[in-house]
Amino acid sequence: TGVPQNDVEAARLFRVTADQGVATSQYNLAQMYNTGRGVQQDLPLAYKLYLQAAEQGHINSQYNIAIMHRNGRGVPQDDKKTVKWLRRAADQGDAAAQHGLGIMYDSGLGVTQDLVEAYKWFRRAAEQRYAKSQYVVGLMHHYGDGVERNFITAVTWYRLAAEQGHVDAQYRLGAAYRYGEGVARDEVEAFKWSQMAAQQGSAEAQFELSLMYKEGKGVPADAMERVKWCRLAAQQDHVNAQYELGLMYASGQGVPLDEVKALKWFQLAGEQGLVVAQRKVG
Repeated sequence: TGVPQNDVEAARLFRVTADQGVATSQYNLAQMYNTGRGVQQDLPLAYKLYLQAAEQGHINSQYNIAIMHRNGRGVPQDDKKTVKWLRRAADQGDAAAQHGLGIMYDSGLGVTQDLVEAYKWFRRAAEQRYAKSQYVVGLMHHYGDGVERNFITAVTWYRLAAEQGHVDAQYRLGAAYRYGEGVARDEVEAFKWSQMAAQQGSAEAQFELSLMYKEGKGVPADAMERVKWCRLAAQQDHVNAQYELGLMYASGQGVPLDEVKALKWFQLAGEQGLVVAQRKVG
């Protein structure tokens, strides 16, 4: 069958102890039915096993039930049940569940929208070093959603998430240094964090980086690097990068003069609604 024999044996052993009511075995067997590892995939059975473990207080099972209801995977899609099971796991201190509950309150899914309550749950997860929540707490302070607007506090949380490699937090921290929001303006720090985010694929950071290479801010000006990062952002449909790349081809700045390529990038930016690009096309 191609199924590793040790997986089949593991499933058999888990089944014995799961039938005896051992929550960790119910969870492990549920994982196998969820993924089809060592057994024929069976989502309703996975759900049933997660439920048995969840009702015994098994946190990962509670979280998995919530996600199955959220995505309608193996069970009907049901946001109220998603909230119920996220809350059970969140109340036991699970950071992923706390973050998930924050999302439900933030979006008004399965509960009445409540940004203050959303902030409470994001903050609990953030204090457990959960990077996604650290970033969101930063955003909520940045925009004053569910909490007092405070750029300095926003930067504190962006930094915590950025240091854990969270790409959007790295971009936001770079922007904070570039524009002096919540922190003293520092072009070298701005470049450092923008570069980290750009290397992780953030189109916004890639475009910022191209501007820094263009202006020689935080880094020596470099036409080739400017083109490289602008192109990477443009290929990800960053509208301003598409327009900027069009301008480069139209003027032969950093690239060979090429009116056909200039038109291509102006058209792409124009299709996204950028009026200045639309004017270049016709």
